[in-house]
Amino acid sequence: MEIKLKLDDKVIKEMKKIITKTIEDALKKSLPQIETLNKGQGTKDELMTRKQVMDLLNISHATLYHYQKSGKIPFKKIGNRVYFKYDDIVNNPELDGDPYDYKSKDQNDYEW
Repeated sequence: MEIKLKLDDKVIKEMKKIITKTIEDALKKSLPQIETLNKGQGTKDELMTRKQVMDLLNISHATLYHYQKSGKIPFKKIGNRVYFKYDDIVNNPELDGDPYDYKSKDQNDYEW
């Protein structure tokens, strides 16, 4: 079944405004992180703290902990502090936004 939808110019202009505003807001939100990276952070061998990694990836402490324990992110302990290499974070293909591997599980595995 094919559905065709006709939109008049007024609706199209309003949709463009909404999309443009949404994109602008998202860019404004990301700009401080981009500026931080351009101010000397983000060298290949730079060591990052947990807080820096959580801010960079926009993840919680629990998600970062899960990444560490599952081996998705290599880390170094110096004393009782944990550090991460910038390059290991940015160029890591395993960080796909699915920290608990929900996508790989069958939908029938969950009771709703």
